[in-house]
Amino acid sequence: SYFINFTAAWCITCKVNEAVAFSDEVFNKFNEENITYLKADWTNRNSEIAGEIEKYNRSGIPLYLYWDKTLDEPMVLNEILTENYLMEVIDQTLINSLFEELLKNCFRLFQKKHWLGDKLPYQPQCS
Repeated sequence: SYFINFTAAWCITCKVNEAVAFSDEVFNKFNEENITYLKADWTNRNSEIAGEIEKYNRSGIPLYLYWDKTLDEPMVLNEILTENYLMEVIDQTLINSLFEELLKNCFRLFQKKHWLGDKLPYQPQCS
């Protein structure tokens, strides 16, 4: 998982978000969940960073991207951040990941039962 903060020294909204949302608790959560935090500094309007910003249909910053293995593509987050919002994004992605894993396991059990017939010592309950 990774979180990319597209920011610049001259971006007032970026500075406010960093002061308000990027708390110790958020960074602790990043560490606990093995989320790599990356900062893309656009202070000098680097063309490589500008190209990345354009990929997400944005013309400027702030831009915040979050990606987890359960997502097909990075999630573009709100331009105005709060600590609670960041925690909710991470928690919801974790819940989705656990749910996806549960569904896969239920499907495997279903396939196994279907293949083995009634030879399983128990009947898997997936509801």
